[in-house]
Amino acid sequence: LVALRTPGRAPTAAYVEALRREIALLAPVVEGLLVSSIHVGGGTPTILLAAELDALLGDLVAAFRPGAGFAIGVEAHPNSTTPDRVEALARHGVARVSFGVETMTPDVLRAVDRADQTAASVARAVALARAVGLEVNFDLLAGLPGETEATWADSVRQALALEPDSMSVNRFIAENSPLAERGWLPDEEQRRCTDAMVLAADRVIRELRPPSFPPEPMRESGY
Repeated sequence: LVALRTPGRAPTAAYVEALRREIALLAPVVEGLLVSSIHVGGGTPTILLAAELDALLGDLVAAFRPGAGFAIGVEAHPNSTTPDRVEALARHGVARVSFGVETMTPDVLRAVDRADQTAASVARAVALARAVGLEVNFDLLAGLPGETEATWADSVRQALALEPDSMSVNRFIAENSPLAERGWLPDEEQRRCTDAMVLAADRVIRELRPPSFPPEPMRESGY
């Protein structure tokens, strides 16, 4: 799947309506089943207006019968996280919001067309989520263009300073990204550097906020 910027809100509104129709079609199929969790992903569900989130989440909760320990998680972009949006999430029982922070390094954010994201905007998004009782997860990406081992380690420290409830660290897979279409692919040195970043993240996290999972330090960064 590829995320595209569209002129105006009409395509987004049409997509939401199509998704709501699909939920309605599935509702009779899953009737009687107990659902343990719902994850609303794609990276930027919070690009939807609060009213659209309200309608979409309302349909999901009505269509899928919650079982024991039921929880809803929603992915979000820090810059599209607003008071009315997080209020809509909380109103429908969303337990956790997962922010696609990727990195806290300004030069790297500019390189991947996210110059509008700043440390301040991430902190603001976290505060808004916490204000309505949501747990916060960060997604970080090791190996983005322009990132170094030093800037990456500092980025991990900055992310931890905001005290997320959980954090996911992944490798950036350039081959399937829009950056590859622009001609940027990692060479062998970049891959080695990304390996080192993944291991560095593990060390920094264990030093500052020892995780419950994985319990043992990483020995290598491959799959």
